[in-house]
Amino acid sequence: MLNLECKRAHNEFSVNPILFQSLLVCNIVVPFHKMCYLKTRHVLIYKIITIIYYLRVIVQCDPLTRGIKNDTENLRIQINQCPPANSAFTFPYPGEYERHYEQCIAEIAEKRKLVNPDQDLRTPEIILAYNYELVTYDEVVTEDDYILTVFRIPGGPKSPRAVGKPAVLLHHGLLTASDNWLLQYGDRNLAFKLADAGYDVWLANARGTDFSQRHNYYNPYRDGGYWQFGFHEIAIYDLPAVIDLMLNETGNKDIFYVGHSMGATIYTIALSEIPELNEKIRAGFLLAPAVHIGHAYNPLRKLTKIVGTPIQDLVYNFLKGHFNGGSNKILELMGLSPGDVCTPTALRCKLCENIMFFLYGFNAPQTNYTNLPNVMSKIKNTCSLRTVIHFAQNMISCEFRKWDYGMAGNLAAYGSFQPPNYDLHGVTAATYIFYAENDNFIPSVDIETTRDAMRPETIKGLYKIDFSLFNHLDFVVAVDADKLVYNKILELMQVYL
Repeated sequence: MLNLECKRAHNEFSVNPILFQSLLVCNIVVPFHKMCYLKTRHVLIYKIITIIYYLRVIVQCDPLTRGIKNDTENLRIQINQCPPANSAFTFPYPGEYERHYEQCIAEIAEKRKLVNPDQDLRTPEIILAYNYELVTYDEVVTEDDYILTVFRIPGGPKSPRAVGKPAVLLHHGLLTASDNWLLQYGDRNLAFKLADAGYDVWLANARGTDFSQRHNYYNPYRDGGYWQFGFHEIAIYDLPAVIDLMLNETGNKDIFYVGHSMGATIYTIALSEIPELNEKIRAGFLLAPAVHIGHAYNPLRKLTKIVGTPIQDLVYNFLKGHFNGGSNKILELMGLSPGDVCTPTALRCKLCENIMFFLYGFNAPQTNYTNLPNVMSKIKNTCSLRTVIHFAQNMISCEFRKWDYGMAGNLAAYGSFQPPNYDLHGVTAATYIFYAENDNFIPSVDIETTRDAMRPETIKGLYKIDFSLFNHLDFVVAVDADKLVYNKILELMQVYL
């Protein structure tokens, strides 16, 4: 209990760039500025609580006053966490590694001249390269003035454009963009399979990705205020704007939705926070939904130890509020892309594939080594650090809840010391969940928690991928993703036509 109180107090003294910059603006510069996160009338309450907890930190959290000398861990204020569902470092060494390395070498030798022509192309170029029709909407303005780009495939070689086609929105996950759905070869991609089956396909690009880095007032390259958003804002602002655009352009009353990872996060938030949005969803398909993630055992879980500490704020300020995964200046100066780095056999089979296995789990049988350079060139994009930190907060708390400002900030923002949980009972649209046994981001135990948090009548299907090594990224890159996942989605959609 003592450690929990210390953690709450510590949250107030870690210089949270979102909270404290807002206090600075609210309290000193322009008290009634519309961008203030905390209303002026709460500032006095904040100061009182800060003084009280400052005294308690000195008395209770200092190791000397607690009779424990030289125990710096007591200064690292801890809270309870869910235990990870597995070890974060379960590598297939040595036998299995040797086999998959030989498999990699053999496949590349056999298909040495085969290069995916999409490797250096982005979403619009890939769509046009395969003779699908492309419409670009690059002025999609959200309620909070972010400007998004959305790509549309209204028709293709097997299904020309026609009025009245059912529309489907594909939303990518964290650190990716719309080309997340175009990583496979040709018509094996979900976007093209849907277009061939007669659907009007729309590809979202969340704010902050390199396709959607504009704002009516902020410049993402100069203004830190641009990056003060997380997946909550993507859910309550981006998603409604895109869905309304789809309905206006197609004349349909509702849409299908497919979201991978964070794409599923924003679906559940949007539908729970904006009840009327449920009526605009015919059915939703969530692939590896990053909703409850408390038992994640991905190696990146180690980074949660800096959340709520001064190190977090140093990283935040150093990176200027965002992770720029969309470009690499060193490679650009050398005239190379990430895909080029992974083209040589030695690097592809020793470095690039091991990065994939290290982060997402071992699945050599479903790895297309020939396509690996193309995958590596597209699976990273730009995102706000607040998005990453929010996921880390939920991993630590074992809850699916709103942004944690710290105790005083929560009191001002929510009227309670702890941030409230998202009420998943608010999701009433027909929803299907697909998950993988080897997913180290979203283990099965967290999938069950997500299912149990929703209304039983909402969950129309819970499907475990029929391949034991299938992992988090395999939903978009696996050799048999079409057979194991996409075909089932198409089959289920037919029920609603």
